[in-house]
Amino acid sequence: MTEMNMLGELPISILLIILGGLFLIIGFSGELRIKGFIVIPPIAPTGRIIFVILGFILVFLGIYLIFSDLDKKNKAEIIIDEPKGEVFSTEEHVKITVEGRINNFTQEWRGSRIYILVKPLETEGFYTQHQFPAAEEWTAIAYLGGTGEYSAKHNEQFFIYAVLTENSLESRYNSLDELPEKNTVISEPVKLRVSRKRHP
Repeated sequence: MTEMNMLGELPISILLIILGGLFLIIGFSGELRIKGFIVIPPIAPTGRIIFVILGFILVFLGIYLIFSDLDKKNKAEIIIDEPKGEVFSTEEHVKITVEGRINNFTQEWRGSRIYILVKPLETEGFYTQHQFPAAEEWTAIAYLGGTGEYSAKHNEQFFIYAVLTENSLESRYNSLDELPEKNTVISEPVKLRVSRKRHP
């Protein structure tokens, strides 16, 4: 997600490449025709050289911005700060508040979303829970276990993950390898243990 321009929804990098390509066409052909109509009349050789040089500069600048954006995204890191360790709850459906942050949260990530994934330690499956707009510091709600026979038991353990992504996630995954690879950052897991007994 690069910086947007005032003329439309195309990123600046793509517009530079398009404009550079147009300059190259003008420089090499000496004029610009659209559907047979002359938009730019024939240009002198010196002018054609200038258009070619400017065209190459704009194209290379656009390509540079694309890879620069990718590099900034690759440096992002999402971290869960709380909770850690033991979670006490007497509720059937264990509700927790998850707090975290994003390091190197650049403009390119704005508009992305954060998802909380929960995985019971002893069963298969990563379950997608709360999702919300990405922010440098964030707070979310998640649930450990379910209700009824699926309610989290005393000393039952779970892993929670935070996922920063531009993609829409499915409700369940068998493994983290199934998550979209492009523009997705996954936190280190945090292991939680549910306690049904308050310590004296």
